[in-house]
Amino acid sequence: MPAAEFGWAGRTPSEGDSLAFPGTKDCLVNSPASHFVFSVTAVVTQGVAEYTSNGQMPGITPTTIAGFPAFVVPGGVDGCAVTIDVADGQLLDVGWAPTGTQASPPRETQCANATKGAVGAMKVLGAS
Repeated sequence: MPAAEFGWAGRTPSEGDSLAFPGTKDCLVNSPASHFVFSVTAVVTQGVAEYTSNGQMPGITPTTIAGFPAFVVPGGVDGCAVTIDVADGQLLDVGWAPTGTQASPPRETQCANATKGAVGAMKVLGAS
């Protein structure tokens, strides 16, 4: 993962209850210096088709991450996620969202950061 690029080298990830996927845990890295939170959520109870309404969710963009079909999913107010179809009925959700009171970067930057994180997460999974 590009820890130094995102400003969270040396930060310890924490676990939290997922708001987007109830009953699932998020792995979170918060970077107070860079004013963002990065999350990775492995979901084994819901597939990408169900989550994205068969790719018809408004505002999403199809893409491919590490050879797997995926969608870039902008958040409601802020933030962005990349949802990767890793298996039937399973997905990996990688999110990037600004925190704090500073002005948020443009949505394109937020989604680019989520995409970089998704590529890194899939590299880690592929190596394990």
